[in-house]
Amino acid sequence: ASVLLVAGLAACAPAEPEAQPQPTVTPSATPTPVGPTPPGSRVPVPCDEILQSTEAFAATSVNAEPFPDLPLIAVLAQSGFDLCTAEGALGGTAVSVTFVAAVDVTDEWTVSTAERLAENGYPSGFGGDASWSTCRASDAPSYCESEVLAGRYLAYYSVAPAGEVAADFDESVVAFGADLADRMTQWPAPAAPWTRQDGALAWASDCEGEVAQTDAPVRAALGFESYGAKYSGGGDGAAILFLADTLQDRTLCEWSSQTGAGRASVDLVPGAAWLLDDGAVLPGTPITYPGAVAATSFRYPGSSSIDVHLIIDGSYLVVQYQNDGLGVDDQADLEGALRVADAIAATFGAP
Repeated sequence: ASVLLVAGLAACAPAEPEAQPQPTVTPSATPTPVGPTPPGSRVPVPCDEILQSTEAFAATSVNAEPFPDLPLIAVLAQSGFDLCTAEGALGGTAVSVTFVAAVDVTDEWTVSTAERLAENGYPSGFGGDASWSTCRASDAPSYCESEVLAGRYLAYYSVAPAGEVAADFDESVVAFGADLADRMTQWPAPAAPWTRQDGALAWASDCEGEVAQTDAPVRAALGFESYGAKYSGGGDGAAILFLADTLQDRTLCEWSSQTGAGRASVDLVPGAAWLLDDGAVLPGTPITYPGAVAATSFRYPGSSSIDVHLIIDGSYLVVQYQNDGLGVDDQADLEGALRVADAIAATFGAP
């Protein structure tokens, strides 16, 4: 917050003082920012640097921002998580790796998963406070996952072998995790968490609970009789990314027609208006929407649904809508999506 100082000039008093006018300085107004500044990672070591310097993993390339999914990018950034992908080798196995480093997460999932997998003969307890892996050469995996919890940090990495799985695959994955754990225990304290602005457009991450109890305005706007709100997926399939969704109150909900004639979904990331300050461009064709800083509509070629992207009330809202009962009609679908956006903005937006 800015602090405005009003300065006065004081004259030295003469022996017989005369009234002296006191000049004043009028403070200038400080512009109110449109939204919060882009959040930064809380992890003190970028994950691309971790992968490039980890002895057990021979990296050939690292990509620090692999996802074009703006809501997921926003959620991870706001949570302070690091995410990257890499190509390289674990022992004699060529692999691609997706790596996430997280801060201040609960250990319940990691500990319970490690215990469950250990009972089934999978590697666990190989580093940090808790660790597990589903990577076994005997499974000939096309994809496997591992986690290592050490102090305030959690490392998740999925491994996709590119070709034949070597006999040393199991021990190479475990060595990678043990190396990570050793490094993580030496990391300094994480950066302070990012805080979203007051009054940001927000709803809830619990579709079947809180959203289902408050979704009447949305269901009225759909234009078809729908079932109740259901979770529509997110987090790219990893528990650590679902955790980031929950930490940021991301709303990922879907309503389907009772006659199978349509559906609508909502993806709302509270506070993510900073994406524009960070250079992000919303997909699709620009449209005008009351109160929105940026708005676009977009239909994938051949798709029966249309997307509306809005930066509004300091947040990022995506509404996807289709009504098969009306056929594929750009204008009708756009109007349906905008009705849903209207209902959300009016009900859950800033006063």
